[in-house]
Amino acid sequence: MASISTSNTEEQLIRDILHYGLERMTETKLAVLRLALAKSLNMTPPPDDYWDKLEDENSGKSYKMARIWGVDGRDEQNNSKNYKLSLQAMLSVLHNEDLIADHDTFVLYLKRHVHRGLSEIRRTWRQGDDFPAFLLQEFHPVFQTLAQSDQTKPNLARDRISQLKDALASIGVSATITATQSGARLIRAEVELHDINQLDKLQRGIHKLNVQLGLNEGGLMFNQTDKPGKIALDIPKDASDWLPISGNELVTWAQQAQHNQFTAWLGQNILGENVTINLLDLPHLLVAGTTGSGKSVCLHSIILSLLANNDTKRFQLCLIDPKRVELNQYKGLSNLFQEQVFSTMAGTLTCLASLVAEMESRNQMLAEQNYRNIAELSEDQRPP
Repeated sequence: MASISTSNTEEQLIRDILHYGLERMTETKLAVLRLALAKSLNMTPPPDDYWDKLEDENSGKSYKMARIWGVDGRDEQNNSKNYKLSLQAMLSVLHNEDLIADHDTFVLYLKRHVHRGLSEIRRTWRQGDDFPAFLLQEFHPVFQTLAQSDQTKPNLARDRISQLKDALASIGVSATITATQSGARLIRAEVELHDINQLDKLQRGIHKLNVQLGLNEGGLMFNQTDKPGKIALDIPKDASDWLPISGNELVTWAQQAQHNQFTAWLGQNILGENVTINLLDLPHLLVAGTTGSGKSVCLHSIILSLLANNDTKRFQLCLIDPKRVELNQYKGLSNLFQEQVFSTMAGTLTCLASLVAEMESRNQMLAEQNYRNIAELSEDQRPP
């Protein structure tokens, strides 16, 4: 079975994190390796062959790779916390290679990510630092967004709020800014009006506020809140100040709680909160948008969510890719419908006919047993 070897320096870092960072030895070393993997997945670009040399040192300790992607026992196939397939699909998209079919390269890239993650943690964390606070800053979506914002534009939010205060005073609105939130693409200011009768004046003066803040027409967004006398003003950031949402947030979301098997993570909203959908509520879903607006990213996120939330033995995925470039990374999935990604016209027609036949077969089975839907079937009766 594939394994990863740490260097003496890496092994010392792992011990330091367990002893000084977590201040208890109940957490395993594997937990630290997984944190390192998550850290590297949150970085760009992907790690190169520079990190391969650490494997040659082989002076620390050896860990089974299967334990890193979630297998805690000997039975890899039946382990409910096995995230191997999700990681293969994610790394396939990240590296633009078919790492589901190419297991050796998948393991190689995974090792690179772990080594780079350990190196980055060693660079940014010290023994005297509060390790839980470090984790919040590094991995929690909201804290991470705020941390990145502070690193790139340390005074951006403060300057914008100061400008907003002056702009409100210039149109004769007396108010106090009681709270602020900094998201990936905007800054939200919670404004408490000293006189609720000035609400109309504020709404009429939005255009003047935009001019004073250097925003385009309609740039400042007005939102009502559920708090008496308070409204929210959203100030968009310049494109150069936008913060990317890492794909690693999907893995974090999948590991944080048990989700419905049809729940999909679409990303984060303007304030860094997770956005999810339940596909049971959307039996017919159209993903539309202009070129470059994120349609493919959305589809990848839905597919990866399904892979993360489902046991592959009980779940089949039918993929049709007329462009032949969007879904190639998933060709090696073991639970593909008819074991392929359909791309030709003839193949697609055959696929759709097979799906209709499967649907009719299931409907017939339900009717014969007097059930309304598959959810009413027992586990051993239920088809994938």
